[in-house]
Amino acid sequence: MSLRARLRGVIERVAGGVAGAGDLGLELVWADEMPAIVNDPRLVRRAHAVGGETLGTANVHAIGVPPMTADDFARFAELGPALYLKLGVAGGDPWPPLHASTFDVDERCIGTGIVALHALVLDLLARPLAKEG
Repeated sequence: MSLRARLRGVIERVAGGVAGAGDLGLELVWADEMPAIVNDPRLVRRAHAVGGETLGTANVHAIGVPPMTADDFARFAELGPALYLKLGVAGGDPWPPLHASTFDVDERCIGTGIVALHALVLDLLARPLAKEG
């Protein structure tokens, strides 16, 4: 049984138990069936290197534990090598969490993102990824 199926079963049992304890009915609809986003390791290495050269290595970070991101970008990643990266959008500490009502993007990040992605695209055009297999 896949991890997704096991987790789904656990959620259904817990939700059913909570609803039953409150003498409530339960209708659980699974609407988000996105696959996991899996970055191409070659693109990760390239982005890290080019980002470090472009923005300075102190400004480029690999996330130790992958976030539990669900996004329709995963469908594109199924078609070929893909890279899903995150651009820091907070201006400093402390900063509210992404979905907090007080969160506000520090728009200076947009220019940084453009510079980094532009450099990565130019690098990939100059040195395309080798074919796999």
